Amino acid sequence: MTLPTNEGLGKGERKQPVDAEVEAAKLTATFLNGVAVSLAAVGSFAPIFNAMYAARDASIETAKLGAVSTICFLLSAAIHWIARAYIKRELRK
Repeated sequence: MTLPTNEGLGKGERKQPVDAEVEAAKLTATFLNGVAVSLAAVGSFAPIFNAMYAARDASIETAKLGAVSTICFLLSAAIHWIARAYIKRELRK
């Protein structure tokens, strides 16, 4: 027979995350940040530089190029903020 304890009854008491959980959360956030950086580089910066430095005329209109680049950059920023929110939430557990 075991006696009951008061463990976990205190207010504001939080369980500290285990090192493996912290590392898993950091790896997940790092992966998401890598996806965000790749999306920004490939989706927004590369087409702009290609249009500026290519010897031929651009095959896409400037307005479409700007729209696609802006959308990719905003998606990249959103993924970055999702990664930040994820790691903060995981480390609070």
